[in-house]
Amino acid sequence: MNAANTVTKLRTGYDLNEASAVKQMLKSKTPMLFIHGEDDSFVPYSMLDDVYNAANVDKEKLIIPGAGHGESELWINIWSNVEGKKETADINIDSFFSFSSSLF
Repeated sequence: MNAANTVTKLRTGYDLNEASAVKQMLKSKTPMLFIHGEDDSFVPYSMLDDVYNAANVDKEKLIIPGAGHGESELWINIWSNVEGKKETADINIDSFFSFSSSLF
């Protein structure tokens, strides 16, 4: 992370340590689908609630049991072989996109 911050600072003048997902969510006007792996050890689960609560837009949460960081799509695909699991994820995702597309 330090190396990425150094390169970003040199190229853009921006310090990654100053980034705030919560501050960005406060500005959002777009419907959001928050997808988070329940076993993510890189981005703390509590962070999901912080950004979710800060977003003052129509929003949904989709928590993927067993998924670590960046593994949510993988787990949704694995669930396609487990009766009843993928359908739940598909319903949440489909209903979100049906709702949000009706706004535009």
